[in-house]
Amino acid sequence: MKFKELFEDKWTDAFSILTASKGLKDDEGIEILLKLLKATDDESGPTLSAPAWSRGGGDPKVGQSHVSREAVQQNLAGNPSTKAVDQKQQLCLQQQQEQKKQKHQEHDGHDEMGKSIVRKIIRNLKFQKALLNHKEITILVVQCLRLCCLMQAQYPPMVLDFSFRCGDVFHTDALDAFSTRGPTMAYLVWPPLRLHKDGPLVCKGYAEGLKK
Repeated sequence: MKFKELFEDKWTDAFSILTASKGLKDDEGIEILLKLLKATDDESGPTLSAPAWSRGGGDPKVGQSHVSREAVQQNLAGNPSTKAVDQKQQLCLQQQQEQKKQKHQEHDGHDEMGKSIVRKIIRNLKFQKALLNHKEITILVVQCLRLCCLMQAQYPPMVLDFSFRCGDVFHTDALDAFSTRGPTMAYLVWPPLRLHKDGPLVCKGYAEGLKK
């Protein structure tokens, strides 16, 4: 999942849960999700390795290459027959089922790890447990972990820029307005992504502006 899509999809889902279902004000929900992202970013470096999170499921090329090898073996063994074609179709079906099972297993593992990290973050940040006890919150954390691990795998590591503060000039080169535009910032909503620390911008973030 791309950085901007993570904000537009999973972050928005989690934000809706906090404001519509949990009854928080917009700025309260945004503050919690920003702290959650920052804590997840801090957690990703020492806790997780990128390869386990970058796979995101079985590699479809494995199954494809295996089918190709089987097809070649059948052709080398003799002229293809109806029986051989049926066997190939059956093999493809079995491989699809195995890949689907593997994806479910990895998703369950990632979901469990996400829940574990959520619990740790809640303890560390002293959030109310019931506040973040929702599937959409866990999904957001899992996706953020995957993103942050991939960022850490780069050299030098890519970084999320949390340096923007209330009252700062609204830097339109790095930030888009969340709902209100203005010359100064009210608060950061979603941080920009940079190629490395103090490096060039990769993707803009979002902030709420102040009109005066």
